[in-house]
Amino acid sequence: MKNSATKERIGMGKWKLMLFLAISFMVSSLPVSAAWDGIQTLSIRWGHTSLDLNEASPAYSTGIFIGLGASLNPYMEINVTGAMEATPRPASTGFLSAELSFALLGPVYRSGDYGGSGLNSFVSLALVATPYGESQKLSPNYLVLSFTPIAIGNAMQGKRENLLKFGLAWDFRAFADGRGARFSMLWSLFSVDSYLIGTWSDRDIRKQIVD
Repeated sequence: MKNSATKERIGMGKWKLMLFLAISFMVSSLPVSAAWDGIQTLSIRWGHTSLDLNEASPAYSTGIFIGLGASLNPYMEINVTGAMEATPRPASTGFLSAELSFALLGPVYRSGDYGGSGLNSFVSLALVATPYGESQKLSPNYLVLSFTPIAIGNAMQGKRENLLKFGLAWDFRAFADGRGARFSMLWSLFSVDSYLIGTWSDRDIRKQIVD
């Protein structure tokens, strides 16, 4: 009886923690609503990633990811990506990520005929889902705080290169399950944003439609 009661309390605590973290993640994006002026940039993001979050992956495994990124206001972006293992076992595992990024050195876009900052840095907060437990089903279990020191280019130019990103990932599911505080490193040598909305040509087309 005691064991079942203990397990029940742990289970309730786990879901309360997950609910709290999900609400906290959503609340962190509330400043967007006050300044949102529509999607001014939209990009296909792809690049390299480590797979240290996946317990089934060797420490030396390398992954690739692809997804979409969009601006929420001049200083904030959201990126939704999916990653999979590239080596040594292609497509054997991966993860999904929803990330909010905050520009530190300048806006990612400006109104009129002016481009965003051509040199930038970003700090990001992501909620990551990886294969979890015996079933290995994708489940949200990591919060990742990361920093991208170098980002070159902007939407007007059609491309931005993001270099040497690194972050610290907290396994909150392990903490909720009573396995203690577990942390991992997540890093990306490079990623590229190829812009679909916000380029010179896109702005010219939209001007012609308005005129």
